[in-house]
Amino acid sequence: MGSGGCQDVDECALAEVTGLLACQSDEECTNTLGSFICSCPTGYVRALHGQGCVDVDECSFEEQCRRDLGNVCVNTAGSFLCQCGLGFRAGTPGCLDVDECLESPGSCDGRGVCENTFGSYKCVCPPGYRGNGSHCEDENECASGSHRCDINARCGNVIGSYFCQCYQGFNGDGHTCYDIDECLLNAGGCEHNCTNEPGGYSCSCAAGYQLEQDGHTCTGKGSPAFLLQTCQQQTFSNIKNQKQDKKNQNYKTHGSIFYCR
Repeated sequence: MGSGGCQDVDECALAEVTGLLACQSDEECTNTLGSFICSCPTGYVRALHGQGCVDVDECSFEEQCRRDLGNVCVNTAGSFLCQCGLGFRAGTPGCLDVDECLESPGSCDGRGVCENTFGSYKCVCPPGYRGNGSHCEDENECASGSHRCDINARCGNVIGSYFCQCYQGFNGDGHTCYDIDECLLNAGGCEHNCTNEPGGYSCSCAAGYQLEQDGHTCTGKGSPAFLLQTCQQQTFSNIKNQKQDKKNQNYKTHGSIFYCR
């Protein structure tokens, strides 16, 4: 001690000169009046046993890097880095979303409409199309069963849509079909009786008559026309005073009465 009194010794500086460590190698030495303090640098904390420092994993704290903004936190020795994830770019603060729809108009293949999302995008298919998020193609509503055609209508697929057409015997717009009562119009062309049926109709004959092959005409059971249909399956013989009809080989006549040959 001299006339000027006592002077503080900077233990931290002395340690650097002498090579003696005032603090642990991973600690920071801070000189104080008459002493010194060993502390951990930024990004480190005192080890549990009290000796030395250990790195702080800043990425373990949710508030770091604002992950809700798309950042990816990478821990480093004594610090951390924020890296922008896919679909983001560096900005302030953190990372900014990339609008793929504006920067890459052709992101959606086909008829898809690009819609930006946080950190990505999606392709929205218009009505009549379906896709996988990046591509849209025509949906065959007739094959998938998603159409709304009436049960009595035909479904026809077209690009981006479909159409409905009522079956024959029905009227309507295809989405709703109504049965046509053909018997109301000229009895459906039936000679005797007309019976309406779903999507059609049928003809029948009065007692003593038989329906012809055309499905409309009725023939009496004693007429030549009737015998033309039946005589091929029947054989009659030994009928006296019969003479052959020159116009037909299948039956004979006796007065106004017709017989099978």
